[in-house]
Amino acid sequence: LTVEEAERLLRVNENIDPEICGLMALGMFAGMRSSAITRVEYKEINFKDRGIETPAEKTKKNRRQFIENLPDNLWAWLERTPESAFTMCERKFKKRREMAYRRAGLLVRKEDIKNGKGDKVKFPPHNAFRHSFVSYHVALHRNFTDTALIISHRGTDILFEHYLGVAKKEDAERYFNIYPSDYKKPESK
Repeated sequence: LTVEEAERLLRVNENIDPEICGLMALGMFAGMRSSAITRVEYKEINFKDRGIETPAEKTKKNRRQFIENLPDNLWAWLERTPESAFTMCERKFKKRREMAYRRAGLLVRKEDIKNGKGDKVKFPPHNAFRHSFVSYHVALHRNFTDTALIISHRGTDILFEHYLGVAKKEDAERYFNIYPSDYKKPESK
């Protein structure tokens, strides 16, 4: 997603469906796979230590994960997310995410492509949030090891091959500065 698309998606939906915005934020600002988002329980989000713990049985590789060093804007979105969002099943999440895309004018369905109404590519692509996170995180931090740890990759080869140079640092700064409209940033001391 471009910065503008990501911001539009969240802005259009933040007051209509705060539950879906919080879940989408897990993909957009924590790099979680779409399939993992609905498996996160509210109790696994550690607001105090600012990390997300995922038990091994819930991960693709069957390894326990504790994701930390996540951006401030993720926590701003999660703080306003109702606890009820974390009981949403995968089917309901996909349907509500589709509605969120539709409200933001960002959905191109396979049917639209067949009828000549869209591009040749279905939008959004699979795991668009995760890929956006990785692209912008690499551009902003240039710390491939940290990015790999957050997204649970054992190495950095894929990051170099597929993500280096995809986004600009200035865009990444804007991306990780997408906060809820009603969020008041703490004053610096």
